Amino acid sequence: MAFHESHNKPEYIAGYAHQWLLGKPTELHAGAGYTVFLTSRTDILRYTPIPGILPIASVGYGKASLNTTFVPGTQGNGNIFFIWSKFDFN
Repeated sequence: MAFHESHNKPEYIAGYAHQWLLGKPTELHAGAGYTVFLTSRTDILRYTPIPGILPIASVGYGKASLNTTFVPGTQGNGNIFFIWSKFDFN
């Protein structure tokens, strides 16, 4: 995936995610898992890929779910909270 981050700098990311569902997939359910990724930006090490691993949590009903992951900040950098929705067409 490629996008422009908040300072209008190009960023590229590729990764894999895996989740385990807690509850019946056809009813209300929660999930937990992880995502492993490589990311690169022009202003960080001149596009040198940076690896990462983050936890994923979700809540859903049927084939629709709302997912989230959290990147803790460091001194001088804020936290990042990603939220996305997903629908399974299978």
